[in-house]
Amino acid sequence: MRIRSSRVQVSGSFLAIVVAVVLLGGTPAALIAVLTIAVGGLRGPEARHFLLPNLANYAAFPVVAGLVFAAVTKASDLGPGDTEFAVLVFGLFVFALLLNFLFVAAYTKHMEGQPIRETARRALKPLLVSDMLAALLAVGISEVALHYGVGALVVFGLLLLGFQQLLGELLK
Repeated sequence: MRIRSSRVQVSGSFLAIVVAVVLLGGTPAALIAVLTIAVGGLRGPEARHFLLPNLANYAAFPVVAGLVFAAVTKASDLGPGDTEFAVLVFGLFVFALLLNFLFVAAYTKHMEGQPIRETARRALKPLLVSDMLAALLAVGISEVALHYGVGALVVFGLLLLGFQQLLGELLK
């Protein structure tokens, strides 16, 4: 399910990509992200000039986020059993969100001349609360998957579908 805020699309794939960074690493998460964008780009009505920058964005931000997450995890000697690990996953989500937003805002500035501050006001600010809730979901999904296995991901997948439906209704 995709949702629009201003002219920016929102989908549940971002949450799944961040969780993939935690569970699989940046490169596998980037592969998942690129496949998601490629399939969506072939099916979606978006202008074709957005497809290549979206592919580049979704190839880059999971890799960068994964490298930073791995470095911080290693340097701080944190793992799934540590309470602080949840804070690290939340921080990863926020960091990845900011990277993703900056890539999109920079492209919007380049193509349309719209200032990054204006893009933030129109696209990021209205979704900030739901993004922070999604960050908490990322923490929960990661913790449950790391402690209880793949079956738990199915339950969170169903919760995600419900969350997307709720977000879609709120943005109508």
